[in-house]
Amino acid sequence: MEERWCSPEEFVGMNEITNGSWATDIHANGVSLQDLIENGSLKIHQEDCSCRICKGSKWAENDDTCAVCKKDGFLICCDSCPRSFHKICHLPDISTSKKWICIYCKIENQFSVEPATCMEKYVLRCSMTPQQQLNCAFLFLKVSCQDPRVFAKKSIKKVKWNLQQDNYKTVGCFINDMRNIFKYFQNSVQDEMEPKLEDEFEKNFKEVFAIK
Repeated sequence: MEERWCSPEEFVGMNEITNGSWATDIHANGVSLQDLIENGSLKIHQEDCSCRICKGSKWAENDDTCAVCKKDGFLICCDSCPRSFHKICHLPDISTSKKWICIYCKIENQFSVEPATCMEKYVLRCSMTPQQQLNCAFLFLKVSCQDPRVFAKKSIKKVKWNLQQDNYKTVGCFINDMRNIFKYFQNSVQDEMEPKLEDEFEKNFKEVFAIK
């Protein structure tokens, strides 16, 4: 049988349901579509809708688990990619449930735009402006998303808290904290971390800050 999307009316017809209304005949986890529509859980798209689903985007829906901790629950979906996040897992914290773009989409687009022209020693001295704060938050999340176990460690949580509280005055303060954490994990028998995480962090650091 050919797999394709079908309208609610077609779905009801295919299953020979003839109670009268697709909204009441079709159920999701025991709840009718009519109830889901009325409580705001389900939205009916108009014929001229221009959202990514109706326009035939490369993904039909967002992930069912958080990109950081890999757990499900109440997730906020990015409107520019398939990623989903818990409010408290994303950096900076998500303060809205309206149309929202995640930090990945905000930062990754600049990789291929900005040439690598900066010296690392000057980048480390840079004041923590709002853009630099965003760059550092992105680097932090990249590490956390690669291995959710990292996100649970106390030392990493302290770095996250410092980012949230704007405690870092320079980019170097953040980078030094992250490098010290990697060094500690390498020297600790109980807290082993894959060397590739540190390598990936350094690679992303150079890309985000356009370091040659």
